[in-house]
Amino acid sequence: DWFDITSYEFAPNGRYLLDSIGLMRSDKALFWIYDINSQYGQTANGVFSGESMTVKGLADGLYQVDFYHTRAPGGRFLRQHQTSAAGLLTCTIPNFSQDIAVKITPACVVDNMMLDRLVDEWMMAGGGLQADFSSDQQIDFQDFRELSAYWLKICPESW
Repeated sequence: DWFDITSYEFAPNGRYLLDSIGLMRSDKALFWIYDINSQYGQTANGVFSGESMTVKGLADGLYQVDFYHTRAPGGRFLRQHQTSAAGLLTCTIPNFSQDIAVKITPACVVDNMMLDRLVDEWMMAGGGLQADFSSDQQIDFQDFRELSAYWLKICPESW
């Protein structure tokens, strides 16, 4: 029931220079978008720019779209926020060559859920508190000020 893969080659789609493979649910998606000619023994098509991507089947709402280098230096290099409407999310893919990874997750928005978190931990102190928005290990008016400053906006990276 186990086997080793020593190489792979995807069959070109014959119509486009790019193809993709991925997984998705109604609230998140993971994709690998690749140049069909960047496989072993073939010559890549160069840099792709101005390409767009449409994801079908995501629940309506605001999403965080993260783009990752799949080769050195690796890691996330761009985050966008996009809206899915009528089950469609469309965005522009940043310039890339060979391949790129894409992760789509619901965006964090400072709303009643964050306020509930603050109320549940009000006046607590210590590490690991979820409502410690000011990062001082205590839940107080400083955290309430931080929460108020971002009310109904996208959460800061550190939250």
